[in-house]
Amino acid sequence: MKEEFVEIDVRETLAEGRSPLPLILNTIESLQDNQSLRLLTTWEPIPLYEMLGNLGFEHSSEQKSEELWIIDFAKTSEGSGRSDFEPPCIL
Repeated sequence: MKEEFVEIDVRETLAEGRSPLPLILNTIESLQDNQSLRLLTTWEPIPLYEMLGNLGFEHSSEQKSEELWIIDFAKTSEGSGRSDFEPPCIL
């Protein structure tokens, strides 16, 4: 079975000053067995590596330009791939 990438581009979300974390976590929770996440962003999201690693994802990253990082997250055999993340309530 060929691996398929679900691509999300969070550059506009970041430019608007919003957090892409809820979108990223919702996307990884919806991945099928043959799917991986491809993330397009403006910076290397080092904190995300450990967070998703704890959920059973490994990553590979490549900086294409000053404004574009491409990071692939693939499921490993360990971890649930599910998150208990609850976005904070902003009043």
